[in-house]
Amino acid sequence: MNRGSDGDGTALFMARYHSLRLLLAANNKALDTIAEMEAAAVGTRIFGMAFVRSRCTAAGVSVFSMVRHLDALAPEKYGELFGVLEKIQGRIQGLLAVSGPAEAAPLVIRMSDINRNSADAVGSKMANLGEVGNTIGLRVPPGFAITGAAFDLLLADSDLKPEIDSLIQTADHDHPAEIFALSSRLQQLVVNAPVPAKLADAITAAYEELAEGLDSRPAVAMRSSAIGEDSPGASFAGQYRTELNVRAENLLDAYRQVAASKYTPQAMQYLLQRGLRDDQLAMCVGCIAMIDARCGGVAYTGNPHDPADRRVIINAAPGLPKAVVDGEFAADEFVLSRQAPPTIVERRIASKTARLVLDPAEGLAREALPETDRDKPSLDDDEARRVAEAAILIERHFGLPQDVEWALDRDGQVVVLQSRPLQQFTPGAGGATRDGGAEPLIAGGICVSPGTGAGPVVRVERDSDALRFPDGAVLVVSHPLPKWAALLPRAVAVVAAEGGIAGHRLTRRKLGLEMPCVSPG
Repeated sequence: MNRGSDGDGTALFMARYHSLRLLLAANNKALDTIAEMEAAAVGTRIFGMAFVRSRCTAAGVSVFSMVRHLDALAPEKYGELFGVLEKIQGRIQGLLAVSGPAEAAPLVIRMSDINRNSADAVGSKMANLGEVGNTIGLRVPPGFAITGAAFDLLLADSDLKPEIDSLIQTADHDHPAEIFALSSRLQQLVVNAPVPAKLADAITAAYEELAEGLDSRPAVAMRSSAIGEDSPGASFAGQYRTELNVRAENLLDAYRQVAASKYTPQAMQYLLQRGLRDDQLAMCVGCIAMIDARCGGVAYTGNPHDPADRRVIINAAPGLPKAVVDGEFAADEFVLSRQAPPTIVERRIASKTARLVLDPAEGLAREALPETDRDKPSLDDDEARRVAEAAILIERHFGLPQDVEWALDRDGQVVVLQSRPLQQFTPGAGGATRDGGAEPLIAGGICVSPGTGAGPVVRVERDSDALRFPDGAVLVVSHPLPKWAALLPRAVAVVAAEGGIAGHRLTRRKLGLEMPCVSPG
């Protein structure tokens, strides 16, 4: 084999060495998933079809990753395995398909009737939230879920499925411009589709029941809960749309906006990288009463960078938790022990200049904090303890470290808004490697995903910039927003001017790959 210059040979060796490490990591994940299914089959635990489907998806994701990295190690030698894997996945999906006519499935389900076994109907996000409220007994917002059957009805009523399938199959998935154009076309189809009368009546009736129970007509949050979202092995974190503070008269429009976000560029890139099919991911939508939060944020029941560190990490900011989740605002950090009761062992109080609040009309507003409040902690010790206790309780129930979104309402009560398995990085597994011993240009800051990377620096501020982003470049953004995820297969590292560890991290880790990502902080 002609390797050209020594530099080319070194680059080729490093690329294939990296592929080998990722291949071995994917193999280990596949074996872990198979072992988990075998343990469940012994009969010592209760599980339903949601467990079977999620583990089959996780195994399929890992095996697809193995095939992809085998192909990278030996180009043109293992390409036929993609077709073989697709046939196997098709047979598995046929065996797991829900039987019975689709029209018999409910279009909406009350929150009070949802638990972890409802994932096939309402998606993992809403199923987890229902489990937290109805089984664990923690406080969650009242509301309902608009099911995957509703999404199927929306597409079927306008006969969109054949057109969507054709557009996806004929697009060139290797070019960002094609992904962005395809995304725009597919989202437009869904947003412009009329909501069938049967579905509109079901959503309206569910909202009226919610209003009657609250003795008011609340604004609601419309949140994505796609089948497979927030499940082990397929997070999709932050890649779909959320509509906050929606009024009753705009429910149907907001529903279509969230449903259409199934086809955002970042979600489609994630789906393609994972080897998932479009029909494996029906878009369910949660409709829950808005919480007028005094403060909010995210709690991790472990350290994302070190699985051996079992302390609870809380990121908090005044106002709505979206400020922390999106990584656009400065946030306080509290680290608590796991003893009973948890105690604060570290705290870092940020200087906070603004908060997100509910707009009196609809949507959100950015509100300046008084100078006297900017350096005050978002939580007192007792509030931090109660948030940590809730997060630990959720982890014990689900049996996995958790990533919990929470809010404190105006009465100081902890309200759980979302809980998903925590994505953790194992030191030494994957990660980019710096070649040649060159001195780093940037170090320190807030490390979101460890590693090193080198390449031309390209700043992306607008969607048009994304279309010109080259292979092998360092992606520089103002905020690590999920919408830039479509660029990650081309980037070697990410630098964000603002943001923190609790935001929806813009790293290849969300795509099952590894990439250094840092925010100067």
